[in-house]
Amino acid sequence: MLLTFSQFPPLPKHLLGDVKPLQFQQHAFWQRPIGSGPFKIEEVQMNDFVRYTPFADYHGGVAKVDELVSFPSGQADANVLKNAAAGRLDFGFTKSVGDVKALEAIENMKVIAADIPYTRSLRINKFANNTK
Repeated sequence: MLLTFSQFPPLPKHLLGDVKPLQFQQHAFWQRPIGSGPFKIEEVQMNDFVRYTPFADYHGGVAKVDELVSFPSGQADANVLKNAAAGRLDFGFTKSVGDVKALEAIENMKVIAADIPYTRSLRINKFANNTK
């Protein structure tokens, strides 16, 4: 269970407490979310890159790297192979066997399979439907 819950970032109430659920994904918070690691997000260009800089107050000390820029890919990304071939893919996920085989064939790519734990739940309303 800890693996599942550790996948979620901190969601500060003072920044997100009044956000309507249907507007949650579009909220400005996601352009500079709050994390808990040695780097902080400095800039996000959606569907392009994320730029990280060292977090000065990290409990393990300041990182010795000045900046990281990562190029992600999401599921069903039509440009995943093109971006990988151009050196613009650092991490991503796919369920496509064809994409995996094509990525493995690219010289500068190393594909590492990872199990991603998640929770599914089924909730059954035990109370009668009183909508009359």
